[in-house]
Amino acid sequence: MRMVATLALLAACSDGTHEEFGFVGEVADQTRNGSVIGLFVVSTADPVYLYKLGDGSTVGSQFDISFDTVPPPEAINADGVGIAELGMLPGLSTIPDGVVAQSDLRLIGLSINTAVIYKAPGAAGPAWSTSFPEGFACARCVDDPTGGLDTFEPIDCSFVVVEAVTSGGCGWY
Repeated sequence: MRMVATLALLAACSDGTHEEFGFVGEVADQTRNGSVIGLFVVSTADPVYLYKLGDGSTVGSQFDISFDTVPPPEAINADGVGIAELGMLPGLSTIPDGVVAQSDLRLIGLSINTAVIYKAPGAAGPAWSTSFPEGFACARCVDDPTGGLDTFEPIDCSFVVVEAVTSGGCGWY
């Protein structure tokens, strides 16, 4: 048994992959367990689409997620900023990285008011993105009281919350 574990560890280290970004956050509904995925919303495309990148799992009131690579150009908006909501799928299910149809997702949880932001080097981005460093960061939604588009502000990643899927959420696009 120890030899199998050692071989698995060596295989994982020798394939050249590493974690680019990862963190632990909160699951609001502790009665549900599942896998967690990153869903980059590409809002500057017509039509808007989702790009899955990142995998994790839940244990009790927490989840973990890791992104093994920076998002490819297909996962970020034309302004160089990518915004990923975290979705929770039932059980140990997951889907391959890449463009995914919303109708193919069986989400039981979503980070409705928090997100992962990826800012590409030299990104123009919307005005709110100037408060984010290049690379990965976590964010919370800031409601626009005038009825315009909501924005994001940086937060510690431990405050990212996956909760039951409901209507509404951050109206950033």
